[in-house]
Amino acid sequence: MVRVARIQKQSTWTIRQRRENLFGRIVGDFGGGVVHALYSSRKSFGVVHFHMDLYTLIKTIHILCSTILFGTGIGIAFFMVRSAFTQNIHEKFYAARNTVLADYLFTLPAVIIQPLSGVALIHIGGFAWDDFWLSATYAIYILAGVCWLPVVWIQIQLKNMIRDSIASNTELPVRYYKLFKIWFLLGWPAFIGLVFVFYLMIAKPV
Repeated sequence: MVRVARIQKQSTWTIRQRRENLFGRIVGDFGGGVVHALYSSRKSFGVVHFHMDLYTLIKTIHILCSTILFGTGIGIAFFMVRSAFTQNIHEKFYAARNTVLADYLFTLPAVIIQPLSGVALIHIGGFAWDDFWLSATYAIYILAGVCWLPVVWIQIQLKNMIRDSIASNTELPVRYYKLFKIWFLLGWPAFIGLVFVFYLMIAKPV
């Protein structure tokens, strides 16, 4: 009887141990799966979060550059146009000299960074390179650049002519007024073009 009782007790313990081991494996597999899923989700979320942070950073730079282009353009154009209404040649020289300086300090870096940041945004954001709003932006930006380059050259020429007139104590040459008119006319396509670019960036028409 004692032997039978020991056998029954041992069998009961063996069955219980097997159940506990089976339950442990099930819980372990399930728990491990949950942990793996959470880790994978966290890892994937980290990658997405990194890309979103990078996209936001580049977009901020892109917007700042467009603001600098637009704001600096209006600002220096205002002072140059105002200088045309004064007879004080030193005031004209002050406006022209600082216009050239502002283009070097603000406009030139923004002109370079703007398309580079735009390319990065297209790539990270998954936009199609040939979307209508992007294709229109390319064309307008090139047009604005074609107008801006001679404007920069003209501004330098205007500054030099004013400087020479001050040094020689003579009147400004006729060429100065001709170049000033060309400078004024070339500024309009660039200004209007940037306004359309702002619209395209916001509306993104297809």
